[in-house]
Amino acid sequence: MAKKRILFVDDDSKYLSQLEDMMDQNKYEVFTAQGGEKAIAFLQQQPVDLMITELRLTKISGYKLLEAAKKFFPEILRLILTTRDQERELRKAMQHNLAKMYLFKPAKQEMIMRVIEQMFQFQEMLSTNELTKIIDKVDELPVLSNIYQELCEKMELQADLKEIADIIQRDQSITAQILRVANSVFFQAKTGSVQTAISYLGLGNVKDIVLSMTAFNQLDHSIGAFEKKIMWKHAERTNQMVGMIYKFALKKSLPGLYMVAGLLHDIGKVVSAKYFNEEYTNIKISVTQERTKTIAEVEYERWGVSHQEIGAYLLNWWGLPQPIIEAAAFHHRPMDERIFHKEIVAVTHLADYFAWHNTGNQAPQYLDQGVFELLGITREQCEKLVPLLQDT
Repeated sequence: MAKKRILFVDDDSKYLSQLEDMMDQNKYEVFTAQGGEKAIAFLQQQPVDLMITELRLTKISGYKLLEAAKKFFPEILRLILTTRDQERELRKAMQHNLAKMYLFKPAKQEMIMRVIEQMFQFQEMLSTNELTKIIDKVDELPVLSNIYQELCEKMELQADLKEIADIIQRDQSITAQILRVANSVFFQAKTGSVQTAISYLGLGNVKDIVLSMTAFNQLDHSIGAFEKKIMWKHAERTNQMVGMIYKFALKKSLPGLYMVAGLLHDIGKVVSAKYFNEEYTNIKISVTQERTKTIAEVEYERWGVSHQEIGAYLLNWWGLPQPIIEAAAFHHRPMDERIFHKEIVAVTHLADYFAWHNTGNQAPQYLDQGVFELLGITREQCEKLVPLLQDT
C-alpha cells in the first residue's frame, strides 16, 4: 500500500521540523511548506492526501490557503493546527467547511497522530467496495437546490437579514421549519417573523436548516407522502431531542456546527428509500415482522453497508461539516474508535433512540449504555425529556 502524503504548513521552520520528525516515515511521506505561498506552489506541483496548516500565516493567511485548497484541490483532506487566539478565524473556517477537523497548539504527538489516523480511516470507510457498489447503482447523486445555493451566495456577500428572509419566504415549508426551530423549547423565540427567527438562530444555523429541508424535498419524489412524513417527523423529533439533551441534561449550549445533526442523521434512509425502494421496503418489513435485528443490522447482512454509510457519503459529497457527517455515519455505533466528535454522535444516538420511542415505532432499536457514562448523564434524565417533544 502506498504511503499517505502529508503536507505541514506553518511560518515557524523549527516547528515544522518538529512535526516532520515526529511522523512515522515508514507510514507517511511528509513534506513541509513555510508559509501559504510555498504551500500553494507545492500543491500545484505534487499531490498530497492531507494538508495540516496553521491559520496565522503571513502574506497568504491560513484561511485563504484553505479556501484555495478546497476550491482547486478538493480531494485533499484538510486539518487546522493553530493557537487558541485564532478561535474566531477557526469558527469561520469550520462553518465554511474549509477543514474537517482542528487541533490547538501545543497538541501532543499522540493526539496529532490519532487525529491523522482517524481522518484516513474515515476516508477509507467512505470508499469501501461495498459502499462503492451501492453508490454506483445510483443514477445521479442529488445536487444542492437553487434556493440553498442562492442563500450561500447571499451570505458570502454579507447580505442583510431582510434579503435572506426574502429568499427563505419563497418556500412555505422552509419558512415554517425556520419558525418552528426558532420557537422550539430550545430557542423560545416566540415570533412569527422570519427575519426575527434568523436573528435568533444565526445565519450558519439557518443555512443548515434550509439544506436539511431541501435535502428531504428533493429526495422524496419516489418514496411517497406517508413515508416522507414519517421520516421527516422522526428527523424533527430527533433534532428537538438533541437540543433538549444539551440544554437540560448536559446543561450547556448546543454548538452551532451541531444544529442539524438530528435533522440529517437518517438521510441515508431517505436515499435508500428513493433509489432502492423495493429492497429497502423488504428490509423494513423483515425488521418489523421478525423483531430480532435492527434495520442497520439487516442492511449490513444484505448490502454490506447500512444507511449510516450511505448518508455519510452523501453529506460528505455535499461538503457538510465533519460533526454532521459523523453523526450520520455512527449514530447506531456511538462508541466506534473512528469517531472524533464523540459528544454529538453520542447525543444523536440517544436522541434517535428516544425519538423513535416517542412515536411508538415497533422496530427494534439499539441503545448503547456506554453513552450515558461518556456524557455523564442518566437514562432517566433523557426519559423525562420525551414528553416535551412537540408535533410540528
